[in-house]
Amino acid sequence: MITESETRPALAARIAALIGNEAADLLIGSHGGTRRYIPSARRLTGGHWLSALIGPEAAARFCDAFGPGHLTLPRHPTNRADRHRLIGTAAGPAHAVARRFGVTERWVYACRAAVRAAHRARA
Repeated sequence: MITESETRPALAARIAALIGNEAADLLIGSHGGTRRYIPSARRLTGGHWLSALIGPEAAARFCDAFGPGHLTLPRHPTNRADRHRLIGTAAGPAHAVARRFGVTERWVYACRAAVRAAHRARA
């Protein structure tokens, strides 16, 4: 179970370590900022929204760690620069990244270009 003293960035990092970055992006991207009921792993069914979203194995690990009970999922970073960096460094084709973050493919390309430019400036 989650403790109230745990901060939101720490919670997001804990979720990503538990279920993987891509599954955490899907979960937080689609349900971040909302309070959801997390069942126990043994009550989790294949048709449950969590299993359908992140897969049955990741959902079982998530439910073992956070269920049963309600959990307010953290939001994606609200800092614009952090969000640009996350989009720019996300793995996968631009259309998949755009769908995952709820932005256009063109925006993904722009964020990736900005990340590349920042790396070149540091080098």
